Amino acid sequence: MDQPFEFKPTEHGHYIAAPLTKDAEKKLSVGEAIGWLENSDLKTIIVGNPSDVADAIQYQFDASGVDGFNLNNIVSLASLEDFIDLVVPILQERGLYKTEYKKGTLREKLFNDKSSLLLV
Repeated sequence: MDQPFEFKPTEHGHYIAAPLTKDAEKKLSVGEAIGWLENSDLKTIIVGNPSDVADAIQYQFDASGVDGFNLNNIVSLASLEDFIDLVVPILQERGLYKTEYKKGTLREKLFNDKSSLLLV
């Protein structure tokens, strides 16, 4: 948490990382950057080891009834790869993330029944 929060060029997240790094008046630590993000308009920032992240996501599911999340990497694309490799299996074990895709067309998935697919 005391390490410097450094700018790393990526394909994503520049609009979030740049004001905290290369455009910042003062160099921030990782802890200070997280604190800034927590107090910004980006209200849900989850940081931690895979179990901590899965716990925080499960809490959001249980507390609010959300049915999905939009993920955005702030530092690098590797953070999304880490999420897929390390957190998704935990969420799958807990029944919070699918293990396979439902068969059928999008229309069939949305309406769950081919008989309701009458076109007028």
